[in-house]
Amino acid sequence: RINGRIDKLYIRQTGVPVQKGMPLYDLYSEELNNAKQSYVQLYQQQKAHPSAQLAQLVNNAKNKLLLWGMSENAVAQLPMLKNIPFTTTFYSSVSGVITELPIVEGQYVNEGTPLFNIADLSTVYVDAQVYAVNELSIHQNDWVEIQLPQFPTVTMQGKVIAINPFLSDEQHIVLVRIMLD
Repeated sequence: RINGRIDKLYIRQTGVPVQKGMPLYDLYSEELNNAKQSYVQLYQQQKAHPSAQLAQLVNNAKNKLLLWGMSENAVAQLPMLKNIPFTTTFYSSVSGVITELPIVEGQYVNEGTPLFNIADLSTVYVDAQVYAVNELSIHQNDWVEIQLPQFPTVTMQGKVIAINPFLSDEQHIVLVRIMLD
């Protein structure tokens, strides 16, 4: 990412589901604004006076904007705009759930500053402790039913993907990893 100020947050709390392509935030950045202006100027020069050299410069300027996280669509629309906006909207590159949101509107961010943590929760792994006497009846790839203390009336189906052969002497348990969709 690039240095700038978070001008607007479209999502303001954790636990919110997001889809790929949803707007996450608007960023004001002098460096990014200069790069957008440069791209548009080069694009217009290339259109007026086509040349291989200008085409390469336009491509380089476009790639710079893409590397900074602008979408292909946003970059393609820049030359069509009458006025280039001072802020740039950034979109989610993945679908998932916001698990961390360490930024606020108005905050200045530097390159490398974590902005969001988006987790794909379509598959969840449960590590279960199973008494050793029951371990003999559980095998890898078995389908099992589990209940979580938070949802005692809900039963979920999961697939055993790993059984830890380590046996705790103190508790006489083994660890079983279950995959839930």
